[in-house]
Amino acid sequence: VTTHQMDEAELLSDRVGIMSRGKLRCAGTSLFLKTRFASGYHLDLDLDAAAFTDDVDGKKLKNVCAKLAAAVRHHVPSATWRLAVGRLQAKRVHVFGIATAGASPSTTATTAAVAVADQVEDVRQYVSASGQAGFLLPLTETPHFADLFDELEQADVRARLGVIGYGVSLTTMEEVFRNLAEEEK
Repeated sequence: VTTHQMDEAELLSDRVGIMSRGKLRCAGTSLFLKTRFASGYHLDLDLDAAAFTDDVDGKKLKNVCAKLAAAVRHHVPSATWRLAVGRLQAKRVHVFGIATAGASPSTTATTAAVAVADQVEDVRQYVSASGQAGFLLPLTETPHFADLFDELEQADVRARLGVIGYGVSLTTMEEVFRNLAEEEK
């Protein structure tokens, strides 16, 4: 089967070969290709969008983003923000805020809030209009995911972070293709 639809190739084939500029760039099972060439897992967080309806200057959103960054990086230090849907998701930006070993969660959140305020002009690029934010979680950090998910399952933590739900998915074959194309440049 020859196709430009990467999801179709993944569903119909046991092995996928990706060609770019007339050359075979890679071949293997979709899991092998995702492991080798993808960014990792996508963590999508559904935020309580009602909390931001009167947030004209973005301060509430900056505070929530700082708390999210601190909570995620506490367990997965190399996590990166994913730009909101419709805002060039392939581009990655490092999560701001550094969780200091032994620091209390409130200190970490405050540190992250200051870092976000200083380094991000408009955090709205990370949160969609529907209130969804996302992180890329590297494959190498998989052993730490359980602790992050355990924390996100706690109702009081979700309330503090403004998270009403979350989901995790493996990178798509389309992203594998884009990453390979980007490497070629």
